[in-house]
Amino acid sequence: DIKEINEWQLILITYPVIKERRRFVRVSLIFNCEETVNRTNKFIIKKITALRAPHLTDDLIKPRRHVLVIINPFSGQKHGLKLWKTHVEPILQTANIDYDIIETVHRRHAFEIAKDLKLDTYDAVAVVSGDGLILEIISGFLMRQDRERALKMPLVHIPGGTCNGLAASICFQCNEPFLPRGIFCTEMALMLAQPRYLPLRINHVQTEHDGDKAMLMALLMP
Repeated sequence: DIKEINEWQLILITYPVIKERRRFVRVSLIFNCEETVNRTNKFIIKKITALRAPHLTDDLIKPRRHVLVIINPFSGQKHGLKLWKTHVEPILQTANIDYDIIETVHRRHAFEIAKDLKLDTYDAVAVVSGDGLILEIISGFLMRQDRERALKMPLVHIPGGTCNGLAASICFQCNEPFLPRGIFCTEMALMLAQPRYLPLRINHVQTEHDGDKAMLMALLMP
């Protein structure tokens, strides 16, 4: 007798913590029932689907998330583009997240982008830079008439600077593994793909030379 064997395969892309770092692991699940694999697939999709971004006002559910990526190619060791290509872009592609990329070309470029940004277009803004570009974007949001809504736009700091205090603070608060003076772009990219929205406290600081400025407190690791 010849027995027909039917198998269905479900491929999972995972990033478990291995040796105190997030590592890429491809998992293959084999099923002998098509109905079971379909139920499992629906269950996983439901679990990993990101919550609606807090700044969005309409009830329209987008089929795919859309992220604006702002890269400062000159921050830190001038490796912003390489960090994006190596550690971040593959994760967004795997997660089926659409993205637009803007490279900053002059001082306060990110400020101008944030001031005129169409909020309904994007689910989040990812910033590949040091802490300074994040401050530019927040300052741009503060100049808008709809600043309260703009400040709800999720910001993700992909550490491309020298100290990267904000990204380190976020990893620390979220109990994510990271190297204080190393590369932890993968961890931040995974937060972008699977976000958990946390508030960021902004302070207004008045200085003798710069006047009133928006500042944020970050944990600087020794």
